[in-house]
Amino acid sequence: MKKGSFPMFLLWVTSISLMLYGALYIIFTRVWAMPGMPIELMIVILFTVTIISRSIIIRAEKSSPRAYTYSFIGTSTMRLILYSIFVLTFSFKHREIAKQFILTFFVLYIIYSAFDLKSASSYLKRK
Repeated sequence: MKKGSFPMFLLWVTSISLMLYGALYIIFTRVWAMPGMPIELMIVILFTVTIISRSIIIRAEKSSPRAYTYSFIGTSTMRLILYSIFVLTFSFKHREIAKQFILTFFVLYIIYSAFDLKSASSYLKRK
């Protein structure tokens, strides 16, 4: 697999997701008992949306650099909107763990966004 390819990206996202899941599982079950924290749901949503947005960006990358830029900005905006809707909906339904949920999701969002920006910068270096 060549560096910067979609299979390599998928491998990295999967390994990061598994490591984050393991760390969160240990934190929320052993260190800080937090029943009802939807660790799996957070990881699955972040993983799925990241993979879908990367697929869209790769398709746009094939047409032109301008399309790549627009698709990157567009998918980033859509992800932020989707994540906001998810966080607000969950927080209103589960007020007892809302603060911890929002904080945890925000940290995961930062990690996934940093990874996405790193992979985007590798594209820009190639071009």
